[in-house]
Amino acid sequence: MSEPNRSVKVNTEHLEIKQHDLKVSTVVFMIFCLCAAGAYGIEEMIPESGPGLTLVMLIVLPFVWSTPLGLVASELGSARPQEGGYYKWVQEALGEYWGFQAGWWRTISIYIDNTLYVILAGGYLAGSMDLSPVYEMAFKVGMILIFTYINIRGVRDVGIVSTILSILVIIAFGMVAVVGFLNWTQNPFVPFTADGEIMGTAGIEFGD
Repeated sequence: MSEPNRSVKVNTEHLEIKQHDLKVSTVVFMIFCLCAAGAYGIEEMIPESGPGLTLVMLIVLPFVWSTPLGLVASELGSARPQEGGYYKWVQEALGEYWGFQAGWWRTISIYIDNTLYVILAGGYLAGSMDLSPVYEMAFKVGMILIFTYINIRGVRDVGIVSTILSILVIIAFGMVAVVGFLNWTQNPFVPFTADGEIMGTAGIEFGD
């Protein structure tokens, strides 16, 4: 009699993950592009929320949101270096259901986030160069095709492009910061909110 079929479980815990020869600077710039791709939205944020409240949010958010996530990713990435990242970490800790949810939510957020960048970039260019809707759409399609091609080519090319774009962004923001400090004549936190009032206190305004 032949032996019954037995399910064989393969332990993939110790299998080597794919290695990429990337410089530390390249990885840093890739992370920068993922976390701080630009100042999109600040133009609307300042008049809607107020200069002071906008500055407080920009100062506080990295410490209450980005730093904890960065520490979690760095520690788990060192302790559990697996393909899949946080999807695998959530799966191991909470099971397949929540692992799937974490991966699905991240996928949806990436689609929405990347779509917003294309729309915002096209809107900025159309507004500054007075482009027609047809040319604006052509720019958006071209932007999608170019960056899709770069991602298909692999992580090495993504790292090179991320490095170049990050350096350009840092230079641009550095120039704006220098000009801003040289022309600093008033308290940037005043007014704190859009209506000139202290948050939560009606009728009390900041002085000049």
